[in-house]
Amino acid sequence: MGRDYILSVIREYAFERWAEPERPLSRENFIQRSYRQWAINEIVWNLKMCPDKPSLVVIEEFMDKMERFSRRNRKAGVIFSTAFDVAADILDMLSAME
Repeated sequence: MGRDYILSVIREYAFERWAEPERPLSRENFIQRSYRQWAINEIVWNLKMCPDKPSLVVIEEFMDKMERFSRRNRKAGVIFSTAFDVAADILDMLSAME
């Protein structure tokens, strides 16, 4: 799979899963959605910054980093745990497409 195709799959994933809801969100749901969107943006940025590295490797490395960060501070770890979960979803989706 080419990098451009992978980026388009990630954008489609973001649109389908995290498009604007029709109803107002609770504060907690808004925060979770924000964390997920941040994670997607970070994954895309990492992919763009490492064009010569295989995409799945870039995503796996991102997951490893998020797992390490999530253990550093329990309160702040929520954003990194969320990022780990988003990356795992994307990795599973891309792996299934190969």
